Amino acid sequence: MRNGLILLVILFSSCSQLVKNESMEEKFSQYALYANKAELCICENDLGQAKKYYDTLFDIDIKAHAREKYNYGILSLKLGDTLGAMNLFEELYQKKYSGRYPYIDKFKSTYKQSETSKADETLFEESKEILRTDQIANGKKLFDNEEYFRVVMLNVGKIKKILIKLKASNETSYSINTSALFLPILHYFQFKGVKKAMDKKPSFTKKFPIYKHLETETVDDPELEKLLKECMYNGDLGRYTYAHLNSMVGMETGKTVQHQYNSYSMVNCPEKMKDPIIDKLNATRKQLCLENYKDYYKKAVYVSKKLYDGQIFPSLEVGIEASENYSKRREDYRNRENFLICSNYAMTFQFNNDEHAKNAAERHRQTFYKNN
Repeated sequence: MRNGLILLVILFSSCSQLVKNESMEEKFSQYALYANKAELCICENDLGQAKKYYDTLFDIDIKAHAREKYNYGILSLKLGDTLGAMNLFEELYQKKYSGRYPYIDKFKSTYKQSETSKADETLFEESKEILRTDQIANGKKLFDNEEYFRVVMLNVGKIKKILIKLKASNETSYSINTSALFLPILHYFQFKGVKKAMDKKPSFTKKFPIYKHLETETVDDPELEKLLKECMYNGDLGRYTYAHLNSMVGMETGKTVQHQYNSYSMVNCPEKMKDPIIDKLNATRKQLCLENYKDYYKKAVYVSKKLYDGQIFPSLEVGIEASENYSKRREDYRNRENFLICSNYAMTFQFNNDEHAKNAAERHRQTFYKNN
């Protein structure tokens, strides 16, 4: 009888935890839904309605992400609420987000001075050390990929310890978003993607013998991925960053709207794309709590206009000098008063000659575009 009661308690605890996790995911989905609605209103310059959506979003019982706080701060400035904007910008500054949102540095002389706790400093330093070991191994990966893999997986264990500490802390200035952990985590997902490709195609190692050592290795770490998802729900990992990590294992989201093949430029406009591809992208985006591709495309158009003074999806420039000018424009854009409503939407491919580039562009058109 006693054993039966213990079993019931365990089952009840497990079910309660499952309901709790589902509830958090449901809340986050609602949060992301209202964030999308607000950003679409920004694209249409309907700032009053955008504010209403943000107000609804902040009422949801979930920790607000830095992205939404920053956008709401910019919105507050535009609507005349300077004090509200400064409060949000100061909070982001204290949590080390000025590297991600350089515009908030403009007002740092008005912010109160605060010190990072020793516990948080320790987490930041541990993250830097993980990145340091990762980069040393990464620099030698072409000569010793087996050692590179060993270091990546060893760092996974260290990263999990940090995330467990983060999970246990209610008030902290530390988050994955502002730490040095992105690349070490990305490299885990890259190895997972390679392993998946190996399992799918037995001939993979003949083409890429450098990865042969992975044939007997297990790359999956469900505990790390569970912790990362929880970090996303709790605002310590951006949803677009989380989606980018998962894209390494084949979860294609269509985050690249514009493709450049030397002098050939192609834009993935949803109205021109094949329906099955749009459906697949939308299914993946929904799974990762992102807006649908059509909405994402609207935001990419908005950002393109802002970045290029009204020009939609200009051809990306190739060549060293042109690339430097392009990078400078993007940096200037980041430092201005701008909403952050779209992640990366452009990619450049450089080929030896335009004929090769033209062929690649044609293959892309045949893959993604409707026949019309």
